[in-house]
Amino acid sequence: RQGVAVLPPARSEILGARGLGWECVKAGLLGLEGRVPAAGREAQLARKAAQSTSAALGFRICGMQCYDRMSGEVQRYDKYWGQQVGVDAMSKSLAMFFADGHEGPLSGVCGDLVEEVVRKLQLLEATLRQLPGMRFWGSSLLIFFDAALAEEGHTEAFLRSVQLKMIDFANFENVGGELSDEEYLCGVRNLQIFLRGLLEGWASDSSIETKLSAPPCPKLQDLEQQHAFEALQRSR
Repeated sequence: RQGVAVLPPARSEILGARGLGWECVKAGLLGLEGRVPAAGREAQLARKAAQSTSAALGFRICGMQCYDRMSGEVQRYDKYWGQQVGVDAMSKSLAMFFADGHEGPLSGVCGDLVEEVVRKLQLLEATLRQLPGMRFWGSSLLIFFDAALAEEGHTEAFLRSVQLKMIDFANFENVGGELSDEEYLCGVRNLQIFLRGLLEGWASDSSIETKLSAPPCPKLQDLEQQHAFEALQRSR
């Protein structure tokens, strides 16, 4: 059984401890872990983003565990490892989970899996665009699936098991206005591009950088974050 999880570290460790046998990928999206409506943490979060791919891509891998078919063991990678994954290593890191390290082009079950995840990300992107003023600061993205079904040859059931969930909304804010959460959307779009690159075999090419979306200027959400903090203070 496998899963891709954008999870808080504690949740990721719990999944492993329960012996569910899931592979877990934890990824942070800029505008998710990158912001909270609290003063004093802006510099810390900006520094974390700059040290990972969050600043460049709008998302980063925050840890994962992958089943190694050669050794028969689960390989675990924590959030500190994820912070070291650069743009040039992103394709390889995602391929470790989705395609046993094969960077494409993908076919068969691996290709079907990535196609399904991309489809769900497209639906998520369309939904987010219909939610102006909503800021999903501190939330995470969870993707999970039952790979045992694929191993048993039940491809249709396997693809039905693929799920994508937004989780962790403690720092969600409705800031008003007509703009969608462009920081979140940037990460969702670029994750799609990397997965599409795996499918078609060009994710590791230098040309992928020409296809990626640049993160939006942070000044607007910096101001929104400050206003959210001030409103929180007034409500206490």
